[in-house]
Amino acid sequence: MHRPALEAGPRSAEQQRKLDTLLAVVRIPERSLIGHLNWATWHFRDIVFKRLAGGNPFGNTGAQYVGSDDDAALNAKVLRASPPTPTRPAASSCRC
Repeated sequence: MHRPALEAGPRSAEQQRKLDTLLAVVRIPERSLIGHLNWATWHFRDIVFKRLAGGNPFGNTGAQYVGSDDDAALNAKVLRASPPTPTRPAASSCRC
């Protein structure tokens, strides 16, 4: 389905630069951004609260982000997180 690009409206040069950086780093077209953000917001909310009891499922320690005007600055400033160590569920007699 074709979605229109985000309405430019009264964007400042700084806002446009940040949008351009975001689109370059995540490598999706502008017309897809709202749909991706909407899907991810609800999808990951469900994972966090329905499966992880509020825990953070993501880690980006060691990840290097590329595509911005200054990748070194981006990588120096990005918050780094490690997901919790997974635990194995207790053995079950279920033969599902």
